Amino acid sequence: MMHPIKFILIILLLMAPSGLFAGVINTKIDLSCAVDKKNDIAIQAKIANKGNSTAYRVTLSLFMEDWAQKFDSLGDNLPGGTIKFSEKFSIPELKLGRHMLVARISFEEQNGTSHRIYEYFPFSYKTGGIGKEQQELSLELKPPVFNTRAFWEKKKKMIIHLNNPHDYPVTPRVSFFLPDGYTAEESIITTEVSPNKNITKDVTVEKEKSINQGGKILAVAWYEKDGIIYSAKSEVMAGVEEKPVLFKWYVFFSIIILIAVTILITIRRKTEET
Repeated sequence: MMHPIKFILIILLLMAPSGLFAGVINTKIDLSCAVDKKNDIAIQAKIANKGNSTAYRVTLSLFMEDWAQKFDSLGDNLPGGTIKFSEKFSIPELKLGRHMLVARISFEEQNGTSHRIYEYFPFSYKTGGIGKEQQELSLELKPPVFNTRAFWEKKKKMIIHLNNPHDYPVTPRVSFFLPDGYTAEESIITTEVSPNKNITKDVTVEKEKSINQGGKILAVAWYEKDGIIYSAKSEVMAGVEEKPVLFKWYVFFSIIILIAVTILITIRRKTEET
C-alpha cells in the first residue's frame, strides 16, 4: 500500500504547472552583411543558445522590403551552443539605398512548443555616392497594453506615428514583427504621408489567452525616392498588466441598480398620488 505522504507528493507533482520544470532557451543572434565586388550579398550569422535547454529545429528567415528567404535545417542548438551560418546570394531587384534587414529565428522546445525572436540590422547597398538626408522619415509605436485579469480583453490597438519632414510626399510601407503569442490583423500597411505632416494610424493586435508576459514588437518602414531606398525602424514592448476589474463593474452595476430603484420609487409615488 502506498504511503500517504508519497501519494500526496505524486498529486502535487501532477498538479504543478509544466513551466515549473521547464528549461530556459535564451537565443541571441549576431549577424553581419557585406557586399563583394560582384554585388553579391554575403551574410554571416551566429545563433547562440545561452539557456539551459536545447532549442530544436532551428530555422533562420530574412526579410528586407519585398524580399524574403528562409533557411531550414539548421539543426538543434544545445545549451551553451552556437550555430554558425554563412550564405552568399544575389538579389537582382535590390535597389541602392539604406535598408533594414530583419532576421527571425524560429525554434521549438522538446514538447513541440514553437518560439520566434526578431532582430534588425541596418544594411547599406551601393551608397558610396549618396549623401545622408539631413532629416528622415520617423516612425514611432505606442504599444498595446493587455490586462490579464480582463478575460475578455483579447485585442488592443497599437498606435503608429509617422512624421514626414520632407517637402515632398512619401508612401512608406510599414511591416510589423511580433513576439510569441501576438498577431497583428495587418502585418503590413501602406500609407501616404504629406509633406511636413505627422499622421497616426492604428493596427489591431491580438494576444493569445495563454500569454502572460510582454514581448518586443518591431516595426520597419521603408520608402523610395529617386530610385533610392530609405528605411526607419521602431521597437517597443507589448505591455501586460494585472488590474482588478471587478470594482469597475461593481460601480457600473451599482449605478444601474440605483437608477432603476429611483425610477421605481418615482413611479410608485405617482401611482399612490392618483
